Amino acid sequence: METLKVVTLNCWGIPIPGISKMRSKRIQAIGEELSKGYYDIVVLEEIWSKGDYKRLCGHICQALPYSHYFYSGPIGSGICVFSKLPILETFFHRFHLNGQAYKVQHGDWFGGKGVGLCKLEFQGFKVNLYVTHIHAEYNRADDEYLAHRISQAFEMSQFIRLTSTQCDVVVAAGDFNLESSDVGYKLLLSNTPLYDAWENKKNIPETNKVGATCECPWNMFRDESVASVCPDGKRIDYIMFCAREGVEVGVERCYVTLGTVPGQDFPFSDHEAVAGEFSIAKSNTGEKDPQRQEEERRAYLLAARDIVAAGTTRVQGSTIRFQLQAVGLAVLLWWLSGAGTIDSLSRANPQPVPLLLGAVRVALAVAVAALVWLGLVVKRGEAQGLLATRLDLDRLLLLTTTTTTTVTAHGDVDDDDGSKPKSE
Repeated sequence: METLKVVTLNCWGIPIPGISKMRSKRIQAIGEELSKGYYDIVVLEEIWSKGDYKRLCGHICQALPYSHYFYSGPIGSGICVFSKLPILETFFHRFHLNGQAYKVQHGDWFGGKGVGLCKLEFQGFKVNLYVTHIHAEYNRADDEYLAHRISQAFEMSQFIRLTSTQCDVVVAAGDFNLESSDVGYKLLLSNTPLYDAWENKKNIPETNKVGATCECPWNMFRDESVASVCPDGKRIDYIMFCAREGVEVGVERCYVTLGTVPGQDFPFSDHEAVAGEFSIAKSNTGEKDPQRQEEERRAYLLAARDIVAAGTTRVQGSTIRFQLQAVGLAVLLWWLSGAGTIDSLSRANPQPVPLLLGAVRVALAVAVAALVWLGLVVKRGEAQGLLATRLDLDRLLLLTTTTTTTVTAHGDVDDDDGSKPKSE
């Protein structure tokens, strides 16, 4: 029986010198490896440079002739798809929340992250391929983007639920930046019919039995500062799947691949790739157990709502802080602009003072404008995004039944008297 072979890899292709090490050599190696044509569908993340995308097309498109790049944000989403199957339709949904524009060092906002959809056909079955790269987790102990990632996971789950009703098979792949114990991961599985291919594989991997795809101890690009936190690496890259009633999908194999470049002493990326081989056939099987699905769904919807509420409180605090800073600097600017202040300082130091004061006033004016923009525009937009997510969550919760299952912010499950789940 012929299987549908899918692979996803975060290529670590940031086109800034000194950040993505050995990028040019690695992109070349990725293109050469994928040009062998073993996979039917290739999903790549962090292809930020259009030049890198063109290089990959030059290698891969002879074996996988259909390709699509999802453009979004100032620098593009970084997500592209190569396929042996014709890509019939495409669409990209940009997430409401995408990090912070002023956190330039993180850069997620500039990618305009979201979830892309490619409609394909495999052996007479309609396949919806969903691809994404969710916001990174920069500090698990103090995760300032937790509410953003929960919101993105929820949006993705809703997008999949509402756009997959007419297809036979769903495949979702990419760098989810969520560990399997996290609420975001659980929410994706409980708010959709999706299954994790790694957890449903028929094969038993000989190596990397935990399926780690990031911060792996054998990867030379590993951040050693996290070695004590995750000594075996983290599993944050996934291939998920589901099928409509009457269609059965089997995971014949799921494995981690594309580690070290053959014949070289460096890896393809700072991530490992995840590959899956799926058999698809008609059957009489049904969907997930509806009662179990509803119980899990409500529990993680509640947990997500608590996290979003905590994120809203955090945004409100940041807004007040920016506003107070703007007022303080505006008062200082007003004082320095007073005629008496300039005259008194000029008499003491007649030459440099006017120029110096002019430069200070310009800097203060720019700072006040920036703080006003952050407080009234950026943070208001973030609050609106969180509000949209909370309202959508509330609407779904009205449709679900009560349950006694509760969860923590990182996905731990407790069974108690039905109280609301806790969150960090």
